Amino acid sequence: GKVELKRENGKRVKVKPSVFVEEDQQYITDWGSLENFRNESSFKVDCKKSILEKWREDSDVHQRGYTRMAYEILLENKSAQALSDLKVEYRVYYDKERNNNSTKKVDTIPSILPGSMEIQVVPPSQKISKTTHSIVLEKYSYNISDYYRVDGADPESTQDELRGIWIRLTLESDSGQRVVRDLCEPSSVRKKYTWSDAPATSNKKEKRRKKGNRR
Repeated sequence: GKVELKRENGKRVKVKPSVFVEEDQQYITDWGSLENFRNESSFKVDCKKSILEKWREDSDVHQRGYTRMAYEILLENKSAQALSDLKVEYRVYYDKERNNNSTKKVDTIPSILPGSMEIQVVPPSQKISKTTHSIVLEKYSYNISDYYRVDGADPESTQDELRGIWIRLTLESDSGQRVVRDLCEPSSVRKKYTWSDAPATSNKKEKRRKKGNRR
């Protein structure tokens, strides 16, 4: 490829990178990679959630259903230049609901699953996919038709909810140039959460809803 230069008189000319000194050649190469990474048309990032498995653990009194889910992160390099040493970080946001025997209420526990991966290279005109760590969502119900608790406080039905994912991609060149791209799915994740929330699995104050106040 060639590099386009703008002269003092305003005219633009294209020259081969080889006319520059080696240090400048490396800078130009790095700059080209970063520009391709920054451009959403040249480097596409997408994700989709997938159900990995489902199972149940039922008894006469309790019914529990479980769903294991993960996100597939899709990367497509549509440029003619390979992108190397790409860092991918993510935060999966979900809420857990649990009956609190002390308060006789249902606690909603905001939870975060953080993760990261290093991608050695995304070849030109190629697609690759990576899968996040999985989470298990629980759906619980109590058989109130045949059983009741002597204290009258039957457990509420509860259901964990997947809220979304925040993906952060970072590309840093040998010359120290750095570009960061973010993808939130759904887009409301960016408004509801902040990236700094992520390291703690659940350090937020639990939210509680009274019995009978179902979603």
